[in-house]
Amino acid sequence: MQLIKKYISGKTRTEIIVFSVVFIVIAFNLYNYFTRLETAYKCVDKKNNKVYLLFYNDLDHHNISGINQDWVKDGISNHDIGEWRQELKKEKGNEFRYYSREASNFLNPTFFEIIHDDGEKFSFPINDYRTVIFDRKKEIYKIYEYENFRYQTEEFLLNNTSDLNFKITMKIKKELKCSEDKELYKKWKDIKIN
Repeated sequence: MQLIKKYISGKTRTEIIVFSVVFIVIAFNLYNYFTRLETAYKCVDKKNNKVYLLFYNDLDHHNISGINQDWVKDGISNHDIGEWRQELKKEKGNEFRYYSREASNFLNPTFFEIIHDDGEKFSFPINDYRTVIFDRKKEIYKIYEYENFRYQTEEFLLNNTSDLNFKITMKIKKELKCSEDKELYKKWKDIKIN
């Protein structure tokens, strides 16, 4: 600590700011590096005893599949993985992945209408959305696939009502109990490298 105080006392304000920014960037990258998932899980849907394999190999990539290695056939989604656009968010130790199919109702669009207090009317197109939550501490993987006009958080998905009291049409709702399998990850990683 005294070394840092000694370093700072002889530097200008600009140098201190540059040093601070560089330090924060390095600390942020180290945090992301050490908190990323590089492992595999075996997950079970307790309702029907189906087994799924879940692989994480960095912050942005994860892969879940069942016996058919096809999201539709395995009941993970109503649409192929390639039809979804994905975003990743991390919060409170959980990973949230939001997926959308914004062209999902392109040929036959439906709309949600909102009327403001001043009488102005707004229409929002209804599309397919998917919210996936992985609770790393409890090792629970939740899948919600639904129709709405935007992503919804789990709070609203559990009640099937969006933040604007619009009913969410739930298409798939799954909760998988997972257990980490490091040996499976090593085998999977060896296959991907070779």
